[in-house]
Amino acid sequence: MKHLPLLLLAGEAATAQPRVFQNLVQHFESAEMGPFIPFVELGFGAAPALQPITGIFDTGSSDTIVPEAGSEVCQQARQQCTAPAPVVLGQFDPAAAAAAGDFRRLDGQRFNATFGGGDQYDGDYIKTSVVLGQDGQGRVAGAQVALASHSEPRTELPQVPVFGLGSDPERGIGEAKMKDAGVTKGQAYSVVLNPTPLGNGSVFFGGIDRAKFEGELNEVPLAKNKRGELPEFVVKMSSVALVPGARDAANNGSARRDADGGSRRAKRMSWKRGVGARRLGTAKNTYGPQGAARREVGERRLAMRNKRSDGYHKKNRNGDKKNGNGNSNNGSNACNGSKNEINLGLDPRDGFILMDTGGVEMALPAHVVSALAQALGTSFSEDDGLGPVPCGQLEGDAALIMRFQDDAVETRVPLAHMRLSAALADPALTSDGLCQLVVRAVADGGGEGTSVATLPFFAAVYTVFDLDGNRLFFAPAKGDPGAPAAQLEEFP
Repeated sequence: MKHLPLLLLAGEAATAQPRVFQNLVQHFESAEMGPFIPFVELGFGAAPALQPITGIFDTGSSDTIVPEAGSEVCQQARQQCTAPAPVVLGQFDPAAAAAAGDFRRLDGQRFNATFGGGDQYDGDYIKTSVVLGQDGQGRVAGAQVALASHSEPRTELPQVPVFGLGSDPERGIGEAKMKDAGVTKGQAYSVVLNPTPLGNGSVFFGGIDRAKFEGELNEVPLAKNKRGELPEFVVKMSSVALVPGARDAANNGSARRDADGGSRRAKRMSWKRGVGARRLGTAKNTYGPQGAARREVGERRLAMRNKRSDGYHKKNRNGDKKNGNGNSNNGSNACNGSKNEINLGLDPRDGFILMDTGGVEMALPAHVVSALAQALGTSFSEDDGLGPVPCGQLEGDAALIMRFQDDAVETRVPLAHMRLSAALADPALTSDGLCQLVVRAVADGGGEGTSVATLPFFAAVYTVFDLDGNRLFFAPAKGDPGAPAAQLEEFP
C-alpha cells in the first residue's frame, strides 16, 4: 500500500498552484435510463464561443461523443440537443467553433458506435478544445471528439452525449491528452460520486482532494486481459462479503414472507441502455478462464458451500469496525474488517471487475448474487433477478464488502447506496415495506463479461485512476462529495 504525501498548497509559502481541476458530477436517474447516471458538463470550442454540453461521465469507454447541431441526430423525436426538448443537454456547432479558430475535421476518420440498447450513431472525428474544469479552467487544446451526425434509433431512449475517460490513450479527452497539453502533471484523475439522486459528486482532473477521503489511498494494479494488455479499468477482487443489516420485527411479517418469494415480486429492471453507454462487447470474454466446464465447477463449488453452511460463512476478523464520517455513511477504513460477515463465496477466477462510472447497474458473478439473495432471505433467478428485500435490512451498517490484493485492500459499499429510489420503485412493493437492490448477475466463468462497479461503489469509495502507473487507488469517501475542494494535490 502507498500513502501519498501532502503537497504544499496555496499560501505565502506555496510556490505554485496545483494543476488540479474540480468539476461537479450529478447523480441523475430516470425510468428510461436507470437509477445511477453520472452527468458532467464540459465546455467545447474556444471563447467567446465556448459551448457547454452535458453528458455521461464514463470511465468504461474512451470516446467522447457529442451531437452535431442541426444534424439528423438533433432532429430525432428523443433529441436533447436544444429546445423544445424537456431536458436540454447541448449540441456542438462546428461553424461557431471554426469562427473562433478551434475546429478541424479529421478527413477519412469516422466512428460508428452502438449503445447498449441497440441505438447506433456515426459521424466524423474532429479536433477542438475541451474545458474540463469549472470557470474555464483546464483547457485541453486539440482533443479528439466524435461528432455524431447520423443515428439509427432502435429504442425510445433519449439521446445523451457520452464523455469517455477510459484507458485508451489515443482516443477522446483522456489522461494522456491532459498531460501532453500540460494541463495536468500526470495521467490521473480521481472521482467521488453522490449516492443521493440529483446530488452532486466531484471529479478532480490531475489529482486528488484529500479532504474527501479518510485514511490512506490503497493501491490496486490494473488486470491484464488474456492477450496481456491493459485495455480497460479492470481490477481483480479477492473476496466479496455481506455485512447484514437489522432483522427487525417487520421482517417476520408480510414483508419477510413476500421477500421470500410470496405474493409480491419485483418487476424485472431492464434498463435498456445496458451496462454503460458505449460500444457493445467492451470487457466481455477477455479476462480469466471461461467455458461450460469452468461454470460447472463454480456451480458445484457453490452447491457444496450452501450445503455445508446454508450460505452463511461468518468471519470474525480482528480490528475495529469503523464507519466513515460525513453525510454519505461511506464506510470503514480499508483493511479493518468487520464482525459477523457473511462470505458470499467469490471464486477468485471470477474476480475481475470493471470500474465503470457510466454503468447502469452493479454486476457480480451469478454465484455471488445467488449467495447474496440467500443471505438476505430473498429470491434470485436469471429471469427475475434479485427479489425484493425488507427495507430495514438495507439500513445502518448493512454493506457489501469487496476486497482486493489478497484481501489486503477493503472497500465497503452500503446496501442503501444500491437501493432503487422511491421515485423509480414499484409502489406496490414500497407500500409493503419492500425495497429493490439494483445488482445484476453475470455468468460464472466470464461467459457474459466481468463484474461491474458503478455509481454506488464510487459514492462510497474515493477512487484514483492512474494511467502512468497502470493502477487504481481506493479509500473510504467522507464528507460532502460535491463541496468545493479543500485540499488539492497533484497526483505524484
